[in-house]
Formats: sequence, structure tokens, C-alpha cells
Amino acid sequence: MENKKTNIEIFSLAALSGLVTAQGTDYSIVSIRNSDLTESSYAVFGKYRRNFRNIHVAVFDDIEYPQDGLAIVEPEQIKLILAWARNRRNIAVHCTAGISRSSAVAYLIACTRMPPSEAIGLLDPDRHCPNDLVIYHGIKILNDISIYEEYMKWIMRAAISNDWILTI
Repeated sequence: MENKKTNIEIFSLAALSGLVTAQGTDYSIVSIRNSDLTESSYAVFGKYRRNFRNIHVAVFDDIEYPQDGLAIVEPEQIKLILAWARNRRNIAVHCTAGISRSSAVAYLIACTRMPPSEAIGLLDPDRHCPNDLVIYHGIKILNDISIYEEYMKWIMRAAISNDWILTI
């Protein structure tokens, strides 16, 4: 685990597109894209390339089990994202809504830099609902069960504070 402070932020596609369009940033971007959206949906990242440091693109849908016509996240995609993010400090992670895939990936990136008990603070229970399959792959790749333990504690606290109905 690296012990360097990293700014990791979670965005929706619309919010990050607006930021990149409006101003230059110091972000390295993890762009998690839907398999069914056209490249034109992400055109801002080509047009305003000078407004961010660099970008890593991953394509998988917000699903947790195989479904016809949709791309499920593969462990190799998470390995590549974590390797790419390793030496980057200012990271913006986006998916379409900024709720599930991006929050899971951001949490895993944070877990490579700090204990999961600190990394979980990146998540907002009013906004985020991390994709379980992304978390599962990250636990296996990073070989750290405490990532899951902290995530489950967070889920339980979020469920209680937000009156979620959990099916376990």
C-alpha cells in the first residue's frame, strides 16, 4: 500500500464533462463507459483533451451478473485501472451517473493508498451505491479482505441512516 495522499473525486459523466469543458483541470481521468453509448457521448474528452492530464477508458455496464447485450466488468479491467492509477495523484473517476461503478472504482483506488477504514470515507451514503462486482474483483486483486469488511460496515450504516431495505 502506498502512503501518499491522493485527491480522488467521483463524478457523473455530465458533471465531469461540464468541468472539463469549462476549465482546465489537473485530473487524470478514469472514464467508465457504457457499452451501449456511442463514442459521441464521450466526445468532450477528445475535444477538450488539453483540459486534463490523461485518461484511462474502461467499458463495462452497471451490472453484477451477465445479461444479454451488456458488458460485465472483468477482473483484468480492474487490474488495469488500479495499475494505471498507481502513480497518479489527482484522479477523477466517472461513470454515467456517478453512483455505482465510479464509486466502487474510486474506493478501490483509495484502498491502494490508505487503509480501507480511511478509504471508505470517500463514499457518501446519500449519493453512492458501489457496484458489488467491482468491489469483489478489487478484493481479490488486492488480496485484502478488510476492503470488504469496511465496505459492509459502510453499507450497514448507510442502510440504517437512509432506511434502505436490504436483501441479504
